Amino acid sequence: MKRVILLALGFFPLLSFGLYMDYLISYVYLYEAGPYFLFGVVTLAVWFVMSMVSRVFIGSTKEVVICLCAPAFLLLIASLVQEFTIVHFQLYSVTLVRLFNAFYLPLMRFVTVINSMFGWLNRVSIIGIMQLHNVFVMSFMSLFVMSYLGCFVVERRKKDNHSNYIVS
Repeated sequence: MKRVILLALGFFPLLSFGLYMDYLISYVYLYEAGPYFLFGVVTLAVWFVMSMVSRVFIGSTKEVVICLCAPAFLLLIASLVQEFTIVHFQLYSVTLVRLFNAFYLPLMRFVTVINSMFGWLNRVSIIGIMQLHNVFVMSFMSLFVMSYLGCFVVERRKKDNHSNYIVS
């Protein structure tokens, strides 16, 4: 039951932030720049905290990382299949496509800024814009790394607390 709840939690932060950002882009910040980089940082921080809390309740780091990242991985595969088979996203009014967009939307600006700073996966299209599948892959990689780091911090704190009890 804990793993099912953890799988459901894998959808929550990205969809909630993503749907809120979709609203902000469509209605509030239609012609101006919004705080999109901040949304990426907050999303990764929430993901980090979720992995820390999940690691306390579930004993294995591997299970926590897999369960938290499974929804992101499934939507990554679905969006990559759609992009490579159809060559582009279908109409935006299709709700499934809107779900794909909203899922990774909080991380898109963060990933493109990091890519421009360090030049990872520097494949660009003819007009100089980073291709969408690279953004999705880098977003998933950042989620994966943050979930692993959250579990690592919990394990490290357990080892430190255990060694403090042995010494004293």
